[in-house]
Amino acid sequence: MTVQRANPADLRNALSVAQTLANAGIDFVPVPVADNESKAHLVEMATASLAAIEIEAAAGDECTP
Repeated sequence: MTVQRANPADLRNALSVAQTLANAGIDFVPVPVADNESKAHLVEMATASLAAIEIEAAAGDECTP
């Protein structure tokens, strides 16, 4: 597998998302990606996780560390 170098715009976006999650108090794990396919899979997982958190919050459950 060849590791692709990320472009600066994608890196800025990733940092922005990380900062937004941190500011919201949502724990997250930064995971390096080697290629676009891996990134797409991890983004799908993150989206599903955030949707589950949103559903829990809407149901009145507290997210605890």
